[in-house]
Amino acid sequence: MSLADKLKSFLAMTDADEETYYEEESREDVAPSFFSRNQSTTESSEIDNRESKNGEFNLAGEDKHSGRFKTRIRIMEPRLYSEVRDIADVILADESVVLNFRRMDKDQAKKVIDFLMGITYAVRGDIQRIGDDIFLCTPDGIEIEGSELQALKNSDLAD
Repeated sequence: MSLADKLKSFLAMTDADEETYYEEESREDVAPSFFSRNQSTTESSEIDNRESKNGEFNLAGEDKHSGRFKTRIRIMEPRLYSEVRDIADVILADESVVLNFRRMDKDQAKKVIDFLMGITYAVRGDIQRIGDDIFLCTPDGIEIEGSELQALKNSDLAD
């Protein structure tokens, strides 16, 4: 008697028809068709992808049944240099963050950006200016690209 047979007899699953029945049942429950999604699932996905109260966006919302990974982008608007720790914690947690420095003094904003450049380097991430007083910090594995971004870089060099 092999080890697999002993294990089956221990678990009392020796009937081959019984095993087949369970396998077929689980396939039907686990793999519903993509096109058979009902309206309530679509509506809940749209709600999940909107902005939450604390300034987070879900770009690839997790399907509650599939267990896929969520990608989050936090939007923060720091006013004091002391808030840099909270921003760093977000980046260290492998989340992206959009920073709007319009309410911060230019000298303090420069210090925050310098500090965050070190943090993004440590996690092999990236920090890019994406607008006037707006920066995007991303962890490793997320690329920032776009023709508008390149045009913004070129205008920075001309200044």
